[in-house]
Amino acid sequence: MNKFLLKGLIFSLICLGLAYLLDYMIQEGLKTSNYREITKWNEVIQGGIDAEILIVGSSRALVHFDCEYIEKATGKSCYNLGFDGTTYPLQKLMLELYLSKNKKPKELIWSLDYHSFNAVPDYYGFEQLVPYMENSFVKKMLSMHETPNYQFQIPLYRYSYNPKMKVIGIYSFFGKYDYNPILKKGFRKQNKVWDGAFDKFRGQNPKGVLVNFEENLFSDFICLNRDLIEKVKVTWIISPYYFDYFGMVNNHNEIQKKWEEAAKQLNITYLDFSLNKISYEKANFYNSSHLNAQGVKKFMDAWIEF
Repeated sequence: MNKFLLKGLIFSLICLGLAYLLDYMIQEGLKTSNYREITKWNEVIQGGIDAEILIVGSSRALVHFDCEYIEKATGKSCYNLGFDGTTYPLQKLMLELYLSKNKKPKELIWSLDYHSFNAVPDYYGFEQLVPYMENSFVKKMLSMHETPNYQFQIPLYRYSYNPKMKVIGIYSFFGKYDYNPILKKGFRKQNKVWDGAFDKFRGQNPKGVLVNFEENLFSDFICLNRDLIEKVKVTWIISPYYFDYFGMVNNHNEIQKKWEEAAKQLNITYLDFSLNKISYEKANFYNSSHLNAQGVKKFMDAWIEF
């Protein structure tokens, strides 16, 4: 081997070593940051939460169920497992991950929404899973994304989907990132006002939309719940939507009927707050399907009093 090739090999090995070192620093730094739901992943994987009441669902679960409020009202420990941007397949894996590290809850609240039973190959927020991909459940979640799995193995490149993660990770690794947890017992409080996104959506879809509902996913959901109710009390809840949203979802009655019939067959408590009086006040929402802090307080009051 000539000197040129040897120098090239040595240089390549040094660069590769530096790439792995920086990647490690980013990975470990992110785990101590407050990026998205990172603190939730840390808590769930470390275990020991052992909540008596567990909330499962998408972003609507994440921002609608205030566990501190629930704990004060019920005297039972609570944890919010809501995962932003997810549908049932990912929520199921998140639940399995939780149960692999924590005791099963006494009560499980599944927050349903009209997009729950739709497989989404490009779910957003997937990049927050990368630091934990050594976990088998997390690896399955990442495999559901449309991104080729091998790309998550390439040091540094695997954080290119959101470059700011590299900056946050490095800063956090050296203790230079101002860590201020945004989640409390898994719940994210949203002090937001109406953002106008729904008005734009309605303008683009004057005839409304049909929400995709995959029967095979719903069948799997029913089978899972059939197993769950043998061990825990299960409740399905539809939290409030802004009332105009229903004029846009042309098949919402059909979907709700499926939920109601399945809940009745399984003898599962089914609570529908989708058109509660809260739904008629825009000030309670920051978009058509998400309550703000004011709306959440009203929803929690309505639910606990029910």
